[in-house]
Amino acid sequence: MSDEQARRVGAGKTVLLYVRESQYNERERTSVEEQLAAGRALANRLGYGVSEELTVIERGPNSSLTRAGITALIGHVAAGRAGAIITHTLDRLGRPDSEALEALLRELRRRAIPIYVARTPGGYSYDPQTGDIVRDSEAIHAATLREWQPPEFIIIPRENEQDERFAEQFPRLNQAGELPANGRATDG
Repeated sequence: MSDEQARRVGAGKTVLLYVRESQYNERERTSVEEQLAAGRALANRLGYGVSEELTVIERGPNSSLTRAGITALIGHVAAGRAGAIITHTLDRLGRPDSEALEALLRELRRRAIPIYVARTPGGYSYDPQTGDIVRDSEAIHAATLREWQPPEFIIIPRENEQDERFAEQFPRLNQAGELPANGRATDG
């Protein structure tokens, strides 16, 4: 191990890498493979070792009270197997009001185990020597000045037949792309 590697915050420690598959109704849709790659890259920058047995891949929704992945994660932390946790974003671990998330956070605080987020906003990163978040004001400014881009997709859920009837009440554009003069729905 070089002197530079030895000075990293995670030198000689193993990280627990946690990823959760995105559900169809979530805005964040990063694939499991992309989450794993980002987590491993961050672990490498911080000097942590990554073990397959400490890589937890959750396939269920984050609203479930009895998630096997969170239970396994808490068990690994309680057994002292991990020096830190890396997840893609905090919402991967659970909803803010989740009992499982509260239990995990209590255990992490009690053991002074940090959580690192692999997806940080533009201009923010972790200092490899301390693990603290650092900010680059110029990079933050550049990231906020990007031109607006339309979203890749928009999901408009229709839960039931009542929603269908409600949608029918709105006027439709005619073939010329204009609202009809009377403002009523048209067939055409």
